[in-house]
Parts: sequence; structure tokens; C-alpha cells
Amino acid sequence: MNPPTRDLHQRGFTLPEILAVIALIGILVSTVVTSFGTAEQELAMTSSKDTLLNDIPSALISYRAINGSLTGVVKKDITDTGVSANGPFGDTWTLGTPAARTVSLGWLITSAEDADSFGPDLATALGNASGSAISSATYDDTSDTLTVNYRIP
Repeated sequence: MNPPTRDLHQRGFTLPEILAVIALIGILVSTVVTSFGTAEQELAMTSSKDTLLNDIPSALISYRAINGSLTGVVKKDITDTGVSANGPFGDTWTLGTPAARTVSLGWLITSAEDADSFGPDLATALGNASGSAISSATYDDTSDTLTVNYRIP
């Protein structure tokens, strides 16, 4: 009886080759997942910035034009104009009227993947916007709240 012989031209992959391919696939998947996370944050930033720079001031200006003052404006008055009742990550926002021409918006960012990065970035972007109704934008990292103050002439 002859011992089995090994065919040197046998087709297939060796274990090191398979492990190398699995490692490369893992690296590619992690890169793609990270890219989607970054893209989601950028989309949320753009959407948030547009809402806070355009939609909210438009709603406030409209309310003031109809009522003569911002006194008494409530969140429902803003959301009735089509502004979402939630922020970019599903968190709700609150509205306060500390003065007749001033409105303070408190935007929770607790559901963001990295609120302590997203909040200050958004506050900075809003603060750098020229010609807007925003008088100030600050981020409180203890409550994950972005506070945006509007002054409507």
C-alpha cells in the first residue's frame, strides 16, 4: 500500500491567506462605518445650522409681524410654521422669551454620538454666521444643551 501523496498543484487558500483577507475586510468595514458616522454628524450639523440660522428666525419674524411683539411666543407657534419639534438627534428643544424682542432656544444634544464635540462645533458655527438674528450661541457640557439667543428687531 502506497502512502497518500500530496499534489503540489492543489488548488485552494492557505490559512494565512484567509486570515490576511479577513483582516483586510475588517479594516475596510471599520473605515466605512467611521465614514458613515462622520457623514451623519456632518449632515446633522448642516441641518441644525440651517434650522437655527434660517427657519427659527423666519418663524420669529413672522410671529412678530403678526403679533407686534415676541412676548407670548411659544414653541407651538414655531413648530406650526414647519420647524421640527426635535433636534437633529431626536432630542426636543425649549423656547423662552426673556424680553420683548429676545427669544432663547435651549436645544438638547444628549442623543448625539459625541455631544461634547458636536455642541461646541455648532455653537462656534452659529457664532461665526454673519448677518443672522442670533445674538449668542453657547454650549453647556454638563447638560448637553446648546442655548441660542435671538434678537429680532
